Amino acid sequence: VYDAEGFCFKNKDPVQPSIVELMHRSTSTYVQGLFQTHWDRMQEQLSGKSGPPKRGGGSSLIFESVTAQFKRQLVDLLARINAAQPHFVRCINPNSQKQAQKMEPEMILDQLRCSGLMEAVRVSRAGFPIRIVHNDFIARFAILIQVPSAPDAAQVASAMCKGLRIPQEHFRMGKTKVFMRREINDKLEEERSKLLVKQALTLQRVVRGHQARSYVKWLRLQRHKSAANLQRVVRR
Repeated sequence: VYDAEGFCFKNKDPVQPSIVELMHRSTSTYVQGLFQTHWDRMQEQLSGKSGPPKRGGGSSLIFESVTAQFKRQLVDLLARINAAQPHFVRCINPNSQKQAQKMEPEMILDQLRCSGLMEAVRVSRAGFPIRIVHNDFIARFAILIQVPSAPDAAQVASAMCKGLRIPQEHFRMGKTKVFMRREINDKLEEERSKLLVKQALTLQRVVRGHQARSYVKWLRLQRHKSAANLQRVVRR
């Protein structure tokens, strides 16, 4: 059912303030007089002397269209965003039933593809997604190669990359960071993990050997003491 309430207010064609201002500034006294009432009413509304226009009657000079409302709200939203530090979170629905502890891989994969996340990951992997500060790079991968002597950390990191035989197309040297491809970083991390495990096993072997030798030495000492005590008792 169509509601006719406010029909006239919705469909009226108010005089735009820009037209009133233009006519008021006319050089013709007659034209100024025609729009003098509209001009006074607009000034009252702008100064706040008169309340907001009523919905049922009267002509409103200050008329805000839907486009103007959208523009004003958009400007207000941008002002709020610029004044804060927003963080956007991408949400993925795990299932269509909205149940906890239930995952639908096909549905999740479709959402990742439609949102462009898979493409973003592919582009990121095609570039240099790994970015490590020079000093951190030296401290982390110094276990794989002897650190060369150089006055600058960037030169040391560059020499280490050459010593590790990393192809030039797989890394770039920046002013403060080393940029590497994902596969190169994964390979270096794998080699580092293997070496750390090997050194940890060596350390465990040394510590356990020391403990075993100390225990054997203690057993021999206890054996000698027991033999001496037994001899003393027998001789009595």
